[in-house]
Amino acid sequence: MSNMLAGIVALTACAALAHPAQAEPRAAIVYSAWANYGFRDTLNPVFGELGWPVDHYENVRLAELFPRLSDYTVVVLDGCYNYANPQDLRRDAPAWRRYVAEGGCLLAGDANYPQQYEWLAALDARLRWACSGKPTGRETETAPWIASDHPLMAGVPAPALSWTQPVVWSRALTPLVLDPDGRPMVASLAIGKGLVIVASLYSQQGWPGIRFLRNLVSWVRDPARLAALPAEPAESATPVAPARPELHVPMLSTAPVLDGVIDSREWAEAAVLTSFASVSGAAPRQRTVCRVAQGPDDLYVAFECHDEAGADAPQTATAHDDALWVDDCVEVFLDPGGKGERCHVFAVNATGTRAEALGPDRSWDGYWAARTSRGPDGWRAEIRIPFTSLGISAATPPASTWLANFCRTRRDRAGIGREATAWAPNGGMFNDPAGFGVLQGVRVDADRYPLQPLLTVEAPARWQPGNNRVQLTPAVAARQGARVRVACVDARTGEEVLLPGVKRVRPGATAAIRCRLALAPGEVRFCQYVLRDAEEPGRVLASGPVLRVAPVPLLETQVLMPAFRGLVQSRDPRKLLWVRGRANTDATRLVARLTVTVAGEARRVGEASARVRAGRAFELQVPLETLPPGEYSARLVLTAGDRQLAAETLPPVRVLPPAAMEVTFDHRRVCYANGQPFFPIGLYHTYGASLDRINARAQEVGLPAVGIEETLKSLKEHGFNVAFHTWGMPDEADLEVAQKLGLYVLPEVGAPDDATLERYVALANRFNNVLMWYGIDEPSGERLQRAMDAHARYARLDPHRPVSAAINQPRLAADALRAYDLLMMDPYFIRHAPLSGIADWIDEGLAAGKGLAPIWMVPQAFTVDGSPWSEPTPAELRCQAYLCLARGATGLVWYAYWSPEPYAANPRGLNYWFLPDSPLWEAFRDLNAEIATVAPVILEGEALGPARCDQAALITQVWRHRGKQVLIAVNPTDQPVEATFTGLAGKSVEVLFEGRRQPIERGRLRDTFAPLAAHVYR
Repeated sequence: MSNMLAGIVALTACAALAHPAQAEPRAAIVYSAWANYGFRDTLNPVFGELGWPVDHYENVRLAELFPRLSDYTVVVLDGCYNYANPQDLRRDAPAWRRYVAEGGCLLAGDANYPQQYEWLAALDARLRWACSGKPTGRETETAPWIASDHPLMAGVPAPALSWTQPVVWSRALTPLVLDPDGRPMVASLAIGKGLVIVASLYSQQGWPGIRFLRNLVSWVRDPARLAALPAEPAESATPVAPARPELHVPMLSTAPVLDGVIDSREWAEAAVLTSFASVSGAAPRQRTVCRVAQGPDDLYVAFECHDEAGADAPQTATAHDDALWVDDCVEVFLDPGGKGERCHVFAVNATGTRAEALGPDRSWDGYWAARTSRGPDGWRAEIRIPFTSLGISAATPPASTWLANFCRTRRDRAGIGREATAWAPNGGMFNDPAGFGVLQGVRVDADRYPLQPLLTVEAPARWQPGNNRVQLTPAVAARQGARVRVACVDARTGEEVLLPGVKRVRPGATAAIRCRLALAPGEVRFCQYVLRDAEEPGRVLASGPVLRVAPVPLLETQVLMPAFRGLVQSRDPRKLLWVRGRANTDATRLVARLTVTVAGEARRVGEASARVRAGRAFELQVPLETLPPGEYSARLVLTAGDRQLAAETLPPVRVLPPAAMEVTFDHRRVCYANGQPFFPIGLYHTYGASLDRINARAQEVGLPAVGIEETLKSLKEHGFNVAFHTWGMPDEADLEVAQKLGLYVLPEVGAPDDATLERYVALANRFNNVLMWYGIDEPSGERLQRAMDAHARYARLDPHRPVSAAINQPRLAADALRAYDLLMMDPYFIRHAPLSGIADWIDEGLAAGKGLAPIWMVPQAFTVDGSPWSEPTPAELRCQAYLCLARGATGLVWYAYWSPEPYAANPRGLNYWFLPDSPLWEAFRDLNAEIATVAPVILEGEALGPARCDQAALITQVWRHRGKQVLIAVNPTDQPVEATFTGLAGKSVEVLFEGRRQPIERGRLRDTFAPLAAHVYR
């Protein structure tokens, strides 16, 4: 958690034009001395690659920085709030503001907790930003939206999201990055010649990256941008804050027709609001007129959004519940309880895309309607909100006085900033009920609404082409029941279909209303079910959530083999195209046909077909043994009788000529090295630069040096079969030593250019022990793009070897598989997180790779100073290994033989972690012998899944191997466990490595597990 907090960055940037003599950027970093929040050097590599000089100031020494502010283009305040020695950042806000307004660049940090973000309002009153609630894990996601058309974000990849928080923010801010809930992760505000950017991303995940910082300096110095800037007051802008506005809501005699036109006759009785104020405190640049009225069962709102530039600006939000506030949009905020406790939000952009929320909950879907129109003078919106969509029912009547706000946001047209205006501007905090206006005179007869407003909807987990069953469950909120009609509404267009028949909902009962929804293949719909009063269909009694309805494809396919890059190599044990499919149709007489042809030709070289059953999986195999090297095309066709239902072109298959070293994987994720199944047992930082550093330190303290042959021989004797070469390509002599000892080599070469990689490949091909290439660790943001580009070079120049590197979060798995051929995951949990989390990481990796991506785990076998990672005990070492095996890992590469971080507790004074100086070194001898015994089960056997066991805490896996079943069971907890396994055959089992047998009685096996114990039964 502390790592997350300290790295969160809020960036303030501005042009350095106030200092024309400063031709090149220069940076200052303000850091915290407290270890957990320091991050003094986090951005040093970024600035170093940019070539920007960097100076550092502890946060308690800000007084030393202010006289020199003009020396710096960029000042970084990441992590400056020191929890052990807190600083009052408000007192220095005027100095920061002058610096920004005059042309410096400020990056201020930790905009997630009050002590990190509240001071920003002292810098400028428009910098309103607040967080509520606890962080929400986003470990498998990247930001779904960035302002790619903004000069700051040009070429910037979507950043990885580690976590987010519910946020309220000033609409004066221009969004640059949004999280999956549409909340800003990065937003900007112009101050004078500069720009404030508030961000809740953190620097360990690559933010801000090189591209962003380059964009920042070039854009804030852009003369066109500076010329277009509006006049800026020298001091903090103070928004106009009138007394809480009030409005009496009149009753319409006739409901308006919602068409987005705003007929003056239909709205003649409505109250008119023209006093929209800008949150900047200046007069609004564009005029807004809002009309408000009510009918017997609905509230009506109309907006006229005048725009001298017209209404043809592109709108980025196109799907229901997108983040509309990045576009030209209007929002209605309503609190019918009148206490500021619960706020309903309804938003629509200029193209009619809608979104709604209940407070911070954007998953809430109340039924409402809106229509928009656009013209040369701007755009218009008409809105109808049923009272039941505000939570009103006979059981929950509204207050006599409501709180409300009516707001408009006009998107940035020239990179200068957005305009946010509102009936109650509230400093741009549109959704803060404390600053809402008051609605008087809303007349609601709650007894007209006998049902609970929220309708429970049970829908299929997988929508099928054709008919699907949907069940609606309304609940009665009053003594009387209700007679209802069911409507299915298209949430995008507002069109609805009133289903036939009247349904009766009786008092004190829960009714189940069953519907059918027919879907065409490939059709995507956003549906919302609404219950209307049978006698007065205009009255909405209840509504359900908006359902995104997308049927599964008629034909689903997955290529099982070739599993590695679509390649067939000369030593592959099985050379075939193996496809698994599923026919999602109710048609009969189904036949699936798989054909293989020479790429670019119609000449068929292989075919397989089979009759298949609807809704059932099928498999087809086409042998490829006799095909000469070349590229081949594959196509799978599904027919019903004489009619073709679906067809899919599969990824191309390449047959390669023989090579000195060939590495591949099968559909079980098993590695094959030159045609032989291989289970890697490796160790990071065995030799190369790591050995040089070890020997350099040994010389300093008077210890003997360690040679390469001695090191690798010891590695082999301790049961390892893969040596990790640190920070570069081994030379010919190093490769020869490893090959003589029977060790494969894993060189850490990063992302070499073509010429360098060609040299590496030529050297590797003189031997047959370079197993794979180790690329760029933790690929996210710009690192991901670099890793993807490197992978393309590896695949082109050396198609026979895979490439991978470690990922330190399972959320990176899906993206990593765009750059890696296998996943290497490094969960370090020893005594600071449950070891069962290792299984969770593997599960996420398997899901990301759809069960086909190999996973080589990087378990913890080290400790260093200042980290939460304790040195494992031999029991923890063994527990990690068997957890990995039981969950599906097909390789282990331990970290580490040596680690570059300081470790003062090294018993020989080396000041590094050095595995031979730890008792773990000898523990590995026994553990690796066990793994070598179990490896054939994983390499050759068939995984049958977890065992049936009465203890959910145990992690288990069963294999069938050479006619016998093998069970691995692991207790990852620190408590003893008594477990019973059921469904087993035979009278007893051998417990491997323990010299005992355990009886099986009536198919039951009982055994005891010490804390962290693992048993292997055969």
